[in-house]
Amino acid sequence: MFKKNLPFFTTIILLIFLFFNRAFSMNFFKDDYFFLKISHINNIQGFINFFSPIRTYSYKPLASEVFYFFIRNNIFLGHLIVFITYIIGLYFLFQIVQIIFKKTVFSYIFVFLYAVSFIHVFQLYWLSTYQEIVVFTCLTLSFYLFLKNIFFFCFVFYVFALLSKETAILFMPFFLLVIFLLKRNKIKLFIKPIIIYILISLGFLLIYRYSLKFVTSLDNYKIEWNMKLIFNNSFWYFMWGLGFPSFLPDYTKSIFFKFLPEFWSQFKNIEFKIYFFGLLSYLSLFFTTLIFYIFKFKEEAKKIFLISLFSIVCFFIFLGPILFFPHRWMIRLTLPLIFILFLQAYLISLFFSKKSFKLLAIVLIGIYCLWNFFGVKIHQVSSAYSLESKISANTKNYFLKNSREIEKHKYIYFKDPSQTLNAWGESMKLENSFHGQFFLDYYFPNKNLTAIWGYKQKNIPKDSYIINSVDLLLY
Repeated sequence: MFKKNLPFFTTIILLIFLFFNRAFSMNFFKDDYFFLKISHINNIQGFINFFSPIRTYSYKPLASEVFYFFIRNNIFLGHLIVFITYIIGLYFLFQIVQIIFKKTVFSYIFVFLYAVSFIHVFQLYWLSTYQEIVVFTCLTLSFYLFLKNIFFFCFVFYVFALLSKETAILFMPFFLLVIFLLKRNKIKLFIKPIIIYILISLGFLLIYRYSLKFVTSLDNYKIEWNMKLIFNNSFWYFMWGLGFPSFLPDYTKSIFFKFLPEFWSQFKNIEFKIYFFGLLSYLSLFFTTLIFYIFKFKEEAKKIFLISLFSIVCFFIFLGPILFFPHRWMIRLTLPLIFILFLQAYLISLFFSKKSFKLLAIVLIGIYCLWNFFGVKIHQVSSAYSLESKISANTKNYFLKNSREIEKHKYIYFKDPSQTLNAWGESMKLENSFHGQFFLDYYFPNKNLTAIWGYKQKNIPKDSYIINSVDLLLY
């Protein structure tokens, strides 16, 4: 089976590195500094403490503490692990579709669409978001092993997923739904593994309970029972899943796309033009082809409807409590995106199977590849990952040149210019990029230094090494 599909996966791997190669140039920034700090241990007891649920931050020890402990300060190794994990997940996603549907063309199209989606900029570029990739891979492995009746290891990988991010628990309602649809005539044979899955899930609900009290107290993660918020979140996550830009909500007055004047300035960028018009061309051709296909093959309309309903339900299952958060972020589409593209791949494979629609299917795949390629280029900038990485590179170079002098002082004072030049504020932006004081442990390990931010404190303390904030923000 592997040898048979080797040319396909070789092509997929090459495309992934072609599309997302800039990920390897991304430095540590923001949360990375925090995870590097807390993963710095010297004994086995420290490693065991990684898994303690008593904490004031989100419980994901495998994808945070263990991951950063393993890579230490090796950025390249970190990115390599992310990509290898992602590729393994894609392989087992392919195997799952093959087992259930036994349609190779459908499996190829599905994995291709998912693999090169520009949305993965948000999961592949920043090492802190490895949690998304490892959850995706562990859940696909767990489900694959369940389908192969290898129950012990399917539970092991489910636990690994749960140790990587809380949202892995949303696999449980999805799993029960799929088992009911696939195995309802043989459900008695799977009662024991289903019960074990449920017990593991309930156990982790208890484990998550302590840390979630602190996480959901933050403004961005407070659960709000607001129907307008839920509807807006549902709408925008769905639109993002279709491929619309992550920043589109910032340029619209309402869901009816009343664009602000600033939106039209985006079209001065030729890459944005290709991406956006490519997306519109793809969606227009896709839905037009679908209408003609249903009109010509009316007997398949019911099956298409049921597959569509299943995909939409699963999409919202994996969004779960995210719909109640005031903070929207495209990173959270890692798992929900599977079902948007599952439906598209299923329909494109239907088009491909009919002689009169085959050419349209090939054109759709070509356009999809094109607009996602440029979508990656747009979003690696608009996500601010490139900006944060540049700030990190500037900082590293600055500290390498001046570390000996800096270490003679007690404070590092980040001085702002008399007139603000940056929309975020100079030292305010640096404090955010450095995750407060946590960057000091990375650049000056075992040194007793404190960072002072100019926007908070105008008076420069004695024994301060002064850095002009703009020197680190030069792009």
